[in-house]
Amino acid sequence: MSSSNEARLKTLRAKAKADELKFNAKEIDDIMLPKLEQAAILSELLPAELATAFKLGKREEVTTQNLSSLMFFVEEAGKTILLTGDGHHLDILRGLKHIKKVNGTQGLHVDVLKVQHHGSEHNLDEKFCRSVTADHYLFCGNGEHKNPDLGVIQAIADSRIGSDCQLSSNAQVGNHFKFWINCHSTVTKQAAAKKHMKEVEKLVTKLTNKANGKMSSFFLKGSSFELPV
Repeated sequence: MSSSNEARLKTLRAKAKADELKFNAKEIDDIMLPKLEQAAILSELLPAELATAFKLGKREEVTTQNLSSLMFFVEEAGKTILLTGDGHHLDILRGLKHIKKVNGTQGLHVDVLKVQHHGSEHNLDEKFCRSVTADHYLFCGNGEHKNPDLGVIQAIADSRIGSDCQLSSNAQVGNHFKFWINCHSTVTKQAAAKKHMKEVEKLVTKLTNKANGKMSSFFLKGSSFELPV
């Protein structure tokens, strides 16, 4: 260590010691304990999906079999459907770039997007949600393994109704969009899956109310449904 750095370190240590001597234990408790209590209260008020937030799109968590899923971009009579299988968003975007549907500045808007791998948190991230938007988002998950994931639902909604930095740059970002979810807490069987679907329903209701008419949803309670395109 150079002499100049040693001198700076000595000064910092002296300042820290002086600051420590300014307060006794009671004064520290009087200052810190109310702050800790406030922090605990605020943490309880945070939405569950933020309190448990984590990084989306971890490719290393996707199995080899899922990474090898067949994925299709379907275009017929002016309508478009993106069928993603259980693929990862990086592979999906590479494929779309290969067929010249996206590039470095241009995203893709489709009529229907089948959200990959039952809405798993490992198969897409926020950038993908901004790059690929849809009029209809189809989730094939029944609450098992916590799919569709709450973070995924939030990320997709944020790309359409979130803050400026979260919004997609696609021209259709302001269009109405709909979540189609092929299950409901009243019909899924396992207790854990039923509990998760209730959380999904609660979050989707909250997002729909926030969207001021831009978002709607459908939860399947029967054996099938029709998706008009």
